[in-house]
Amino acid sequence: MLECNYHSKGGAIRRRLLKRVIADTYTYHLDKKEEFDIPKHKENVAVVGGGPAGLMCAYDLSKRGYRVTIFEASNRIDGALWLIPRYRLPEKTLVSAMDNLVRIAGIDVKYNAGVGGDTTVVCLECEDKSSKDGIPADFEEIRGAWEEGVRIIYSRGVRRIFGEGERIKRIECPKCTSVFSPAGFNPQVEAPRGTIFHHYETDDQGLLTMVNLVVASLHNAAPICVSVKKAAQEFITSGRIQEGLLNRVEMAFRAYDPCLGCATHALSDHRPPKITIRDPARRVVQTL
Repeated sequence: MLECNYHSKGGAIRRRLLKRVIADTYTYHLDKKEEFDIPKHKENVAVVGGGPAGLMCAYDLSKRGYRVTIFEASNRIDGALWLIPRYRLPEKTLVSAMDNLVRIAGIDVKYNAGVGGDTTVVCLECEDKSSKDGIPADFEEIRGAWEEGVRIIYSRGVRRIFGEGERIKRIECPKCTSVFSPAGFNPQVEAPRGTIFHHYETDDQGLLTMVNLVVASLHNAAPICVSVKKAAQEFITSGRIQEGLLNRVEMAFRAYDPCLGCATHALSDHRPPKITIRDPARRVVQTL
């Protein structure tokens, strides 16, 4: 193994001076750098706040082809960077770097454009920080959000966003029952239960001429199939079937519909569900 030879080549690099050289000279290079030639063919994205995190988020998304707009409540971006003493980060250097970053990445910035009013956010994690699914934010960060008018709704996940034109009308946020599994990040949300749609048509005498009942067993058929498939993929690997497959498959379809849940216990001889496992050619491999 070769040893570091800096001790015989002038000593260790002074990183503070290296950063200073970059700060003093690289801004001239940024002024001449052209905007990225990246087609913006993806969706519009709004980033709330032009602080360091918001800027980096906008920069990365813009490089990936998204049309990004930053909504900044004040008349300048950079956020907490303005708190750094000027002898450490001169204002000219800060302004130049941030203005060029926005220009080069093709980011649109709306100044004096606060979101307005109180803000509600949903998060997958629960409020109990001692839980494995607890929110990772510090208490000070949570309190700071609360003081700024941000309301946090815990243990919720966004399933669907309903809009009209370019405006959001409603967001469907089912309850999140688990965020992490032994395999890692794997959010699980509560399934819709027992919804039944009644559609009737009558004649002039009030007699029914058409009845259409859509029960949960019907409109949950597709997600039930997906849940059963995921259970099979988890418990069947390389042709080997792990213990617990039968119970997990039963849990997968019972969760969607209380009628199915009752049906599994309604048989007089209490027979358990039967699972038939087939290979890609649909030949029966095993029956549980």
